[in-house]
Amino acid sequence: MIENYWKDFAVKAAIKAGQAILDFYSDGFSVSQKIDTSPVTEADVTAHQIIEKILSKTNIPILSEEGKSISYKERKDWNQFWMIDPLDGTKEFINHNGEFTVNIALISKKKPVFGVIFVPVTNSIYVGGNSINDSFKLENCNLKTSFEDVFESGYSLSQKRIMNLKNRPRTILISRSHLNDMTLSYLEERKSSLSVLKLKKMGSSLKFCVIAEGLADEYTRFSPCMEWDTAAGDAICQGVNITILQHGKEKPLCYNKESLVNPNFEVLL
Repeated sequence: MIENYWKDFAVKAAIKAGQAILDFYSDGFSVSQKIDTSPVTEADVTAHQIIEKILSKTNIPILSEEGKSISYKERKDWNQFWMIDPLDGTKEFINHNGEFTVNIALISKKKPVFGVIFVPVTNSIYVGGNSINDSFKLENCNLKTSFEDVFESGYSLSQKRIMNLKNRPRTILISRSHLNDMTLSYLEERKSSLSVLKLKKMGSSLKFCVIAEGLADEYTRFSPCMEWDTAAGDAICQGVNITILQHGKEKPLCYNKESLVNPNFEVLL
């Protein structure tokens, strides 16, 4: 069972973190490298701290990209936990193209059941999952925005998707920063099998939101990414009956594995 105040904390945490990220986006920031050579900024760390402070009130464990490393032995028996990417799309943030998000997901029994994705540049929030039987989008958010506001004043992605699917070419999303040879080969195969096709580059978890909203049809990932990169988007897609599957298998992504690296996966309408 998911308490409504948990959802409210998640919405408020995402927006507050996103607004802090925008301050760095406008005023400047320093960039350093993690051990795996991926970039990290002051905005990543500050957003993590904000989210952790708010979500700690739920007394549910937190696993965050920018948090402390937690061993599998310690977390393997967690029944529920928050999975966070405080700033998804750090490369897009650094490049100032606006395609970065704040991702928060509640994982229950290795499945994402509730997700929040906040898009700081557009001030839009996506909220959804199987736990609420739909996903919603609300624009023009502020620090007072609550889960109830999103649920009551936002629009249903299930309904919006039906309208957006009409009269447009099949659209495949590709990662703006993680395009490799395997992906290019796959795209060539798809182009040869489809007569009308549009390719669109996009960063961060925005790709899951766009598919859930019916503005694109598929996204296949052949390069490494982590569970916190997909968890919130996975929940939002599941809210509109879209399942992210391991590529070439009829199996959904699984969370809280010993290795937090995702297998290759695909999102298909």
